[in-house]
Amino acid sequence: MSDITNKRTVIPPEYYTSESLFEVERERLFNTTWQFFCFKADLKNENDFVTREIAGIPVVVHNVNGQIAAFLNVCSHRFSPVQAADKGNRRLICPYHGWQYNNEGYPVGIPHNLAFYPIAEEEKKHLCLQQFPVELCGNLVFVRINPDGLSLKEQMGEWWDLLSDIGQSIDDIYFHHKIEAHCNWKLLIHNVFDDIHAEFVHPVSSLDPTGYVHTYWEHHPFEAEQEDLHRDYALRHAKFNVEYSDDCVQYNINTYSRYWPIRHTDKIPGYLHLYLWPNALITSHMGYWFNFVHYHPISPDKTDIYYWLLPARQTSALKQGSDKQNKMLTQYMDEILNFEKIGPDFLFQLATGSLKIFMEDIRAVEGAQNLLSSVSKPGILGQRENKLYEFERAYYHLLTTERQKALI
Repeated sequence: MSDITNKRTVIPPEYYTSESLFEVERERLFNTTWQFFCFKADLKNENDFVTREIAGIPVVVHNVNGQIAAFLNVCSHRFSPVQAADKGNRRLICPYHGWQYNNEGYPVGIPHNLAFYPIAEEEKKHLCLQQFPVELCGNLVFVRINPDGLSLKEQMGEWWDLLSDIGQSIDDIYFHHKIEAHCNWKLLIHNVFDDIHAEFVHPVSSLDPTGYVHTYWEHHPFEAEQEDLHRDYALRHAKFNVEYSDDCVQYNINTYSRYWPIRHTDKIPGYLHLYLWPNALITSHMGYWFNFVHYHPISPDKTDIYYWLLPARQTSALKQGSDKQNKMLTQYMDEILNFEKIGPDFLFQLATGSLKIFMEDIRAVEGAQNLLSSVSKPGILGQRENKLYEFERAYYHLLTTERQKALI
């Protein structure tokens, strides 16, 4: 582990405010990495879709005839969004002039084609929607803008098995909230690695550490001479672990087992804090539930934070447990999975604590963003901020190297 006592921050202040550098980030970082997009449960029915942007590019992920595909959400006719809503269920058809596309983005239906245009079949091949790579990991759906690059499994590296386990563990219902943060996305990632601020920013809302036995990070120091950041993305992920005391574990079991008779603990015995390079975070409390966070940069000083809370999957365990467990699972499906009855309120109550912490973090980070334009010197980092230092070194190396290549 690097000794970085009294080291200066690597990223200059202008990297948090510059429009031109923000565009370089989009092209060199977010377009080339797999970005978490949605959950497979969002696309379980034919014609289900979800729309979002990746690095300013409008994307729709669609279930077309049972096949999940990702397209540029812009009609080839006159550039209307093919799907205007955030999510829903309708055919892949432009609402403006009715152009319809198949699972390869080919325009299979052009109203009044012969009378109005006409467009020959050969010409239609050049009017296909741009398609993007899409990969699944259990219930997790990822999209990449760049057509070339590592597979999702290669990008996850040593964390693939854990991510796959999480992807299989989450249930199909969730609470979702979008937060607009007026700050640069990198400051939010700083906060992901910062284990100093909690006692000052979250004196009431943070987790009670009295049941902690051991806390530690698993991460790789950045080696600029050896790493290729287009090949070694997996080395940039990091995992923070909290091991609970036996009394703390039993207390949590007694508290939550009435809601979740089945929990996933093989790889998550305590608290999990998994950062996925460059802009995603997954946390879990003993495998009972999972928080998914995706930091979506909008501009140098604005980031949309997509937050989901999902319970551990219970339904797949039915008929595999004891009679008592099956009875509890049946009750769970009758009540918790009845989204109109208990589901959303229950998940909202569970999410309230996390959202309170998020808002406290955002207020602190926004305060730093507001003052960045007035400083020219880098900040200072101590020994407990080594993860933040490694993130900065990798990010800065990637952007400066790519910018130099572009100038050659």
